Amino acid sequence: MPSLRELAASALVLSVAVTGVEVAQTLQTAAPLPRHIAAAPPARPVAMVRVLVAAPRSVPLRPLTVARAVSRQALPPDAVAAAPLPPQAATPDPAMIADEAGRVAKRVSAKVPAALAPYFDTFIYVSKAADGPWAQRLFLFHKNADGTLAFEESFAVSTGRERAEQYFTATPTGLFELDVHRFFPMARSAKWDDAQMPWAMFLNYSYRTQMAGVALHAAIGAHELALIGHRASGGCVRLPLLKANALYHRFLKEERGQVPVLAFDQARGTTNVEGNVVLDAAGNVELADGLRVLVIIDNFGGSAAEPSQS
Repeated sequence: MPSLRELAASALVLSVAVTGVEVAQTLQTAAPLPRHIAAAPPARPVAMVRVLVAAPRSVPLRPLTVARAVSRQALPPDAVAAAPLPPQAATPDPAMIADEAGRVAKRVSAKVPAALAPYFDTFIYVSKAADGPWAQRLFLFHKNADGTLAFEESFAVSTGRERAEQYFTATPTGLFELDVHRFFPMARSAKWDDAQMPWAMFLNYSYRTQMAGVALHAAIGAHELALIGHRASGGCVRLPLLKANALYHRFLKEERGQVPVLAFDQARGTTNVEGNVVLDAAGNVELADGLRVLVIIDNFGGSAAEPSQS
């Protein structure tokens, strides 16, 4: 039979155990620690700055942001390296470019289906070819009242390097709409080490069932600017900074409207790039809010002897 001393020791152990359980329960139900002494969660970088897109007449000259990139400071539109730029390719003769623009307009007219053309007011032609009078250039047109194309300007750009690297650095070819919901004053590339993409205008283009990260955006820094006019990007179309800035604001301010919904190729998991559209049950073109801007990206340099490839 246990002694009185053993019984007392057992009672003491039991009392301590019960007290420990009560303390643990009290801690579990206690109010959380004040915010000022709680451990701060680790910062998570935001990949993109989203833009609030309003009605055409109410879009401000500088778009409103509803979120900010927190991983690094977003650069202002004039943040270009102050150091002198390396030598760049010679600028083509403006008269020559104007002459070539007539040929480009004919190629645009041939590539854009007649059923698609009426829905767009601005046409951007980009040659991603490595050589030729059109190579690595953007040609900008607007549509006249009679349906003809009026040439506005042309300038050098940089498209994809077209080689296998960490990813295949190809710029897709075909007909593309711009995604009005993916216009960002500063975007960042998750694929390319958080690379900065000022005044980014993404293509409304799905590749392998996911929205592709291909955009028209500004080149930034001395290195990227020096490579304008050459294949140099990871797949996007890089524009001179001021050109990207101007087109970004112009499109948001002036080009809002109803545009066709481009068909989706289920077999390839890719948005159709030939200009095929979705039709409703009555055979009418399905429309959605967007931008009346059509982008034509072509692997053709403009040389007369060059095979006409897409």
